[in-house]
Amino acid sequence: MNPQFEYNDRVTFASIKAAFGTGGYDDEPPLLEELGINFTDIKKKALVVLYPFRRYDKENMGNPDLIGPILFCLIFGSILLLKGKVHFGYIYGVASLGSIGIHLIFNLMSEAQLEPSNTGSILGYCLLPIVVLSAICTFLNPSKQISMLCCVICLAWATITATRMFITSLSMKDQIILVAYPVALLYSCFALMAMF
Repeated sequence: MNPQFEYNDRVTFASIKAAFGTGGYDDEPPLLEELGINFTDIKKKALVVLYPFRRYDKENMGNPDLIGPILFCLIFGSILLLKGKVHFGYIYGVASLGSIGIHLIFNLMSEAQLEPSNTGSILGYCLLPIVVLSAICTFLNPSKQISMLCCVICLAWATITATRMFITSLSMKDQIILVAYPVALLYSCFALMAMF
């Protein structure tokens, strides 16, 4: 018998059950924890966005994650899919290119540097009002005037919240309009997807 094919360790039934079963090993962390997905943090960050006039500080957002923004983009695309619009590629394309562009612009404008994951996290979590706008336009089917009013309110909500977060993170209190303008342009693209 060839020695390279011999097993030195005995394979036990318990180790096979632990490897292929749902119980796992005793010292193994849960899968969501291992992947870095924490739904309580996602809920906490979403609540920061839902209350736009509450005082924001850097600790409110905690560690930047991209799971929440990807989840919101997926919800946004799913709501648009209910209207018969397949815009998943457009949503992820506009989100990624917009996040890269805004990251470059803000890092050139500010002395403090922001990580790309922070920029994507702030822009993705502040997409939540646009998701609300798409849900209003899809499920309630309002008239043109009411839908335009909802669009303006949700666009202002997303822009104000993201601008406040960027201003606090980058210490750019004197450049509010310069921060708000590209953010408003980015969210206008998403609002157009939700409206038409």
